[in-house]
Amino acid sequence: MARIIVLDDELLLRRSIRRALEKVGHRVFEAEHIEPALRTARDQEVDVVITDLHLGSENGLDFVRALRDRGFDGGIIIMTAYATVESAVDGMRQGADEYLQKPLSLEELLLLVERTLDHRRMRGRLSVYEQVERYARLENELTGSSRAWLETLETAERMAARAAMSETGAVTLLLTGETGTGKGSLARHIHHCIRAGSGPLVQIRCYALPASTIDNELFGRDGSAYMGSEPLRQGLFETSRGGTFFLDGIAELSLPLQSKLLAVIERAQDTPTQPSDDPKSRADSSSMLLIASASTDLAEKVQCGAFREDLFYRLNVMSLQLPPLRDREGDALLLAETFCSRYGKEVGRPDLTIAADAKAAIENHSWPGNIRELANAIQRAALMARDTAITASDLGISPGSRPTVISASGEADNGGFGKAKEKNLKVSSKNRVTFDFSSGPIHLEEMEKNLLRSALVQARGNVTQAAKLVGMTRSAMRYRIERHQLDEQIMEKQSS
Repeated sequence: MARIIVLDDELLLRRSIRRALEKVGHRVFEAEHIEPALRTARDQEVDVVITDLHLGSENGLDFVRALRDRGFDGGIIIMTAYATVESAVDGMRQGADEYLQKPLSLEELLLLVERTLDHRRMRGRLSVYEQVERYARLENELTGSSRAWLETLETAERMAARAAMSETGAVTLLLTGETGTGKGSLARHIHHCIRAGSGPLVQIRCYALPASTIDNELFGRDGSAYMGSEPLRQGLFETSRGGTFFLDGIAELSLPLQSKLLAVIERAQDTPTQPSDDPKSRADSSSMLLIASASTDLAEKVQCGAFREDLFYRLNVMSLQLPPLRDREGDALLLAETFCSRYGKEVGRPDLTIAADAKAAIENHSWPGNIRELANAIQRAALMARDTAITASDLGISPGSRPTVISASGEADNGGFGKAKEKNLKVSSKNRVTFDFSSGPIHLEEMEKNLLRSALVQARGNVTQAAKLVGMTRSAMRYRIERHQLDEQIMEKQSS
């Protein structure tokens, strides 16, 4: 049995439809005007609405729009005696599911009601399935038991709780950390905590799209701006209100787009949300949640004029830095086992395991590309492993492998840990660098320059590869190379 509203200003037609629906077991609520119909939809768990397009002085499209604006997710069937292509398109655009022309065939109406109910049940099943699958995969990506990671998750969830309680029209969160540390997964986790799956998550990879594409997608397009342009189009900030926007790699956003983004945030923050005692109802209103991520130092970008200072302060109200995988003791192996199970199933090898030598290699490796590098290594090994267990050779690393040791003098030492040439720099067996100041001061600028020089030596002058070794983007690496005047060394390495 379904609960159905019938809205029509013709009494005899309403009664006929009601009798036909009740005869097959449905419960029917009649209404002559829009307001009582909206009250019924609010107070009852309605499955389907049947409405006339022309209701005397009222318009059925206004009713459809009001229903969808209030979150009604049931089926909507429009009836009209003035059927045109334009009216049908307008009805569907406002949120109607089916369209029926008068004079009515009650038999056809009953079929449409059943079809609408079937579609609604299917949408419900798919929604639950997709949400469960999505969150199950997300939980896998958030695997970790190290203190550093558990503290990160706790802070993220505390930030989400505060964001959900906000009464401003826009909330901003900033996630920072090296490339591949899981900023995207954490952003989706925060979205789920606040929105509980009710609003859209719109992800824009600022580093992968042209500025014009980002401009059109986020801010829309004014078709009247110039001759021959594409038609007027609303941007995602307008069409996806009540959702979450994840701007991945915001440091790569151009200065003009940074200005536009700042204007959107300020305009939204000046618009208070409707007061409510229920945090979720606040979070699901027209408020905007903006999560930005950066793998580079935004404060440094501000200093060199590549990032707007006022936008940085807007974003940095609530911020969280994710730890690199090398600082998450024991998590690399946990994640590797999770990825092994997932990718093993995907390639038809559900019994795939990780051999002892591979486990040792995973624990000893520094993983400069963090979780992304580890996931890619396991995925490749799952495809290429000759046996039922992934070995160290399948991963391309050896159990005793160690990253290049950088001495305080700037020289690279690949001979293993504990062989650094300066007494005040020590690298432990867990890839942690410690400094002994008893033998004299250590100058940070010089250490950074030496680190970059050694990375360039290791990468044979390849800036992209060197950037990966030190966990930063290529643009950030280029900036530091210029600052430390290492350009000549790059050219020498590339020409040799």
